[in-house]
Amino acid sequence: MYEAYGYEDVERPSWLDWTRLGIGLAARGIFWLCFVLIVGNAVVQAIADDEWVLAVFEVAFFPLTFLIYPFAADPLAQAWPLADGTNLIPFLVAAVVAYPISTFVGGLPPVE
Repeated sequence: MYEAYGYEDVERPSWLDWTRLGIGLAARGIFWLCFVLIVGNAVVQAIADDEWVLAVFEVAFFPLTFLIYPFAADPLAQAWPLADGTNLIPFLVAAVVAYPISTFVGGLPPVE
């Protein structure tokens, strides 16, 4: 049936499948990079301020830390790796855009 359309092996992935997977993996990688950057920055800043209990809570409630910390962070914070007070909101926006791309365009399953 598919031979009429030029397909010899229907089960073999096409170049479009590989491209879709590549886009998905790249977007998911961007998401995790931004996620680790935001949560890591929050934890390192809390440790630098000698607020160890806050650092533990930031790790324990990492989804909330990821969503809230970019807005609540001190603009002049001196934390890893952004010791110049770089705003974290662009990283949050990049992560929020990259995740749906990895799921819908890339076809990767959602993180559970």
